[in-house]
Amino acid sequence: MAKDSFDKTRDFVEGKIDRTKEILGDSYRKTRGRVDDLLDDARKNWKDASSRFPDQWDDFSGEVRKFVRAKPGVALAIAAGIGLMIGLLLRRED
Repeated sequence: MAKDSFDKTRDFVEGKIDRTKEILGDSYRKTRGRVDDLLDDARKNWKDASSRFPDQWDDFSGEVRKFVRAKPGVALAIAAGIGLMIGLLLRRED
């Protein structure tokens, strides 16, 4: 009788675990597709912008490098803030 109860509980838990795997897998695939699309768009925009303004882009990237070397803490805080904003925007779409 105790074994029967244990088997039922184990089956119940295994079913819940399987269902959770399915849900997480679907969510992962959906999110991965969105991220891939966003990265593709970013790559295209990056190439377009850099091809239109090669001289200005080199100057800008040089200035960014100087700023990061001079103030790494501030640069890290800015990057973290931008990452947080992007995360909130992506999360809001659900």
